[in-house]
Amino acid sequence: DRPKSGMRVPVQQWLDGPLRELAHDLLLGRAARERGLFRADTIRAWLRGEGALLPRQGGKLWLVLSLQLWLRSFDLEESVR
Repeated sequence: DRPKSGMRVPVQQWLDGPLRELAHDLLLGRAARERGLFRADTIRAWLRGEGALLPRQGGKLWLVLSLQLWLRSFDLEESVR
């Protein structure tokens, strides 16, 4: 018997493995740099597992990755390229 709790998603493992290239392209690529929403040095540190967000940088990266995917979906110039 214990209180209900959330299920942890292995985001950091995904970002270190199968989603590594996608995350780097979306978060550090040209479109992300042009948008200028995030500091590239901070994103690089999070992708390397560094920084004050440990052990939760995976969740933060997931949020910014989701935002970049959403922005890309609704960016007409990006989708035409």
